[in-house]
Amino acid sequence: MKVLRIIRWVLGSAILLPGVAAVLVAAIFGARFPAMRLWCCFALWVFGIKAVRHGPPPPPGSFVAMNHLNYFDPIVSGALCPAKFIAKKEIAGWMVAGWVARAGGTIFIDRTSARSSHGSIDDISQTLKKGERIVVFAEGGIRGTPKEVAPFMPMLFTSALRVGAPVVPASLRYYVGECHGQACHWEEGSLTDHLFGKFLAADSIKVEVRFGEPIAISEGETRKTLSVRARDEVQRLLEMGEG
Repeated sequence: MKVLRIIRWVLGSAILLPGVAAVLVAAIFGARFPAMRLWCCFALWVFGIKAVRHGPPPPPGSFVAMNHLNYFDPIVSGALCPAKFIAKKEIAGWMVAGWVARAGGTIFIDRTSARSSHGSIDDISQTLKKGERIVVFAEGGIRGTPKEVAPFMPMLFTSALRVGAPVVPASLRYYVGECHGQACHWEEGSLTDHLFGKFLAADSIKVEVRFGEPIAISEGETRKTLSVRARDEVQRLLEMGEG
C-alpha cells in the first residue's frame, strides 16, 4: 500500500504543478476560485486526505479566521471555502508553495514594514468590499496545538473592522485514523520527516473544518477585542469535535 501511495504522490504531483499555471489562466478569465477549488480537491485526493465540512460556508465578503496546524491547511480551506488568503511575504519566494499562493491571489504582508503592512490592509479591505472572502490563519503561523488555539494577531482584523465585514470563526482538526492531532505539524521534526513519517505511513487522514456563525461587531469594538473574541470562538468550535 505504501508503494502505491508513493506512486500516486509522484504521478499526482506531476499533474498538480502544471495545474498551477492553469489556475493562473483561469484567473485571467474571472474563474480563479472554481479553478483553485478543483486544484485543491485534486491535491487532497493525491495525498489521501479527506476533508469534511461542518456548518454552512461563510457568506461572500466574509473575513474567515482559522487556527493553523499543518502546511495542508490552505489546500483544505481552498477545497471547502474558496477565498483569497493572507500570508507572510516570505512565502511568496518559496518554491511550489509560493507559486500556488500567487495563483490563488494571496495577499502578502511584510510584517517588518509598517508602510507595506498598511498597503496590504488596504488590499484586503478592497477585496472584502468586492464581496470576495478572505481566509486568514490568525495565529500568525503554526503556533497553537491540536487542542489549544494560540492568541490571534490583532492587526489582521483591521480590514474586517474597517469595512464591517462578517468575521466568521472556523476550526481545523486533523485525525490519523481515530487519533486526533497526529497529522499536525506542530511537533518537532522537519517538514520532510513529517510528510513521509506520518502522512505516508497513515492508513487514513481526515480533517474536519467547522464554520461558526458570524461574530456580531459590538459598539466600540477594537481590533484587539475582535481578535480575542474570534480566537475564543475558534477554540469553542475546536472543542466541539472532541469526543
